[in-house]
Amino acid sequence: MISRSESFHPARNCGIYASADAAKIHICFVKNGGITEDFVKELSKYEPLRVVFRDAGFKNDSVKINVEQIFKLMSPHTDIKTI
Repeated sequence: MISRSESFHPARNCGIYASADAAKIHICFVKNGGITEDFVKELSKYEPLRVVFRDAGFKNDSVKINVEQIFKLMSPHTDIKTI
C-alpha cells in the first residue's frame, strides 16, 4: 500500500508518497524544478529500494543526470525510475 508520507522530511516541499514500509518506495511527483541535488541527497539517506520521479520535476538537466550518480554513491541498491 502506498500513502502520502507526512513524516518524511523532504516530503514537506515535494509531493512524496511512500510505501507503508518507507524504506521500500518513494514517489515524487513535484513539478517545475522542485527536485534539486540537495533534495536527492537527503532522499538517498533513507536508502529506499525504488524511487520514482516526474521528469518535469528536475531543476535542470544536470540534476537529472546526477541523480543516478548520487544514488550510486549513497544508496547503491536503489532502483531509479523517471516518468
